[in-house]
Amino acid sequence: MITCSTLGLMTVPFYLYDPSGFSPLRTANKLGQFQALLPSSGIVLPVMTALLAFALSSQRSNLDLNGLLRNCALVLAFPVLAGTILLSIQGSQPDFSFAGYGLCFLFPGAVACWKPVSGNNPADAVRTGALLGLQGTT
Repeated sequence: MITCSTLGLMTVPFYLYDPSGFSPLRTANKLGQFQALLPSSGIVLPVMTALLAFALSSQRSNLDLNGLLRNCALVLAFPVLAGTILLSIQGSQPDFSFAGYGLCFLFPGAVACWKPVSGNNPADAVRTGALLGLQGTT
């Protein structure tokens, strides 16, 4: 209840200020261009993204920073990947022009992959100041 109230308090003013520029509606319109392939794609894909977010948020892996960032990246990547796949099917050839919207999942995804790739935990680097070059200074 508190989460829904906070969401409403944070987003409704932006919608009331500029309904035509409201980002969630613009996203639904961008995903709605695939109506021929997926009827109601402007509604189906955001709902599927919300269901994915709900499913991933209920996992215990969110207790770990890497798990939380990985799940955030997956939720942000889903509509971009779905749009890229549908655009490629629609054009009968690979089309990555929709992938430009994927910048939003790059940062949580990169930090989530940091530990498995490098063996170092990014949370430890932040805590010790290593990311800012402060390690070993007084």
